[in-house]
Amino acid sequence: MRLTRRAATVAAALALAAAGAARLEAQEPVPAPPAARDTIRIPARDTLVVPRDTAPAPNLGPFWLPALFYTPETGVGGGVGVLKFSFARANDPEQRPTAHSANLVITWNGQYALTTSHDVWTAGNEWHLGVDAGWSRFPNRFFGIGAQRSDTGEKFTPTVAGVTISAQRKLAAGVYGGLRYSYEDARITDIGAGGLIAAGVPGRDGWKLSTLAVLASWDSRDRLYWPSGGWLLSTVVARAAAQLGSDAPFSRLTLDLRHYVSLGHSQVLALQGWMDMTDGAAPFDRLPQLGGSQIVRGYFAGLFRDRHALAVQAEYRSPPFGLEDRFGIVAFLSTGGTAPLVDKFETATLHTAGGVGVRFALTPGDRFNFRIDYGVGRQSSNFYVTVGEAF
Repeated sequence: MRLTRRAATVAAALALAAAGAARLEAQEPVPAPPAARDTIRIPARDTLVVPRDTAPAPNLGPFWLPALFYTPETGVGGGVGVLKFSFARANDPEQRPTAHSANLVITWNGQYALTTSHDVWTAGNEWHLGVDAGWSRFPNRFFGIGAQRSDTGEKFTPTVAGVTISAQRKLAAGVYGGLRYSYEDARITDIGAGGLIAAGVPGRDGWKLSTLAVLASWDSRDRLYWPSGGWLLSTVVARAAAQLGSDAPFSRLTLDLRHYVSLGHSQVLALQGWMDMTDGAAPFDRLPQLGGSQIVRGYFAGLFRDRHALAVQAEYRSPPFGLEDRFGIVAFLSTGGTAPLVDKFETATLHTAGGVGVRFALTPGDRFNFRIDYGVGRQSSNFYVTVGEAF
């Protein structure tokens, strides 16, 4: 189910890389809960302020760039994005950029997405404001919930329109907190007769979600795209409430903890612990999920889903080499599980995957990377071609 930092935002990511080549330290997305990755909603940005070598220009762009990517869920995809930057303090090397973008993505599997994003940082990075909106139509596969599974997956087509508004304030160095409101209207079509969806899973006909979330993050990483040290803790507590207009009320808690350890000689060990838990009437396509290009690479996105999901991941990242130190290699290992109740997690049902990957730095100094990964799980293997790290 997580289609990116995937299809809907790849065009903007490549435009961001072009800007980075001009030494622009724009923000890297922090992975949103799996419920948000398959939609037109843009993942929440991180809040780290990274000093630059030089003060930024007042404005950069617009940048127009095509995008090309591949995931098992989308097949080959492409599109175009436009991105423009400005700075509230043009003479401050620590000022984060305000970014405005629009993207159109089309995939080989007949999936479409049109998005627009406005990400605003005020002077001194005191406030971080965002408005994201868009529309997508992404045929996908549903493999069931928990132990109730389909081996091959049932086809279904979600058509989703939505908007997200967020505001976060700087509370201390590297610490931000705030609120996010999102509205999503989804319709489900192309459901096969006699399958698990038709049997009556929550949200089989679609849903309307009106969600209010509390956001908090702490970030001590030394770099933005390819950290060699530090921590990142991101917390989201959300409620899709009937009082706000949701026809599927449920709560969600998402925790994302990352730690980066320098092994010397530009080698890095990246570690992640991730937890996503729901309580209430979450639609089937908004349940916590494993698989895809970020969480437990090697399995189809959404192959495993239930009310709760946990995962841990580790990745070795090599020193850069070749072509002006633009290339790198990685090796990764992850395991995770899903369960209907917190006390029902079992080690016997964990899903483990591992693999290797190649990196090419689109911005050598900052190492914003073009990524090719090959992940292998139990009776499953997948390639991923995209931009930015999994975590």
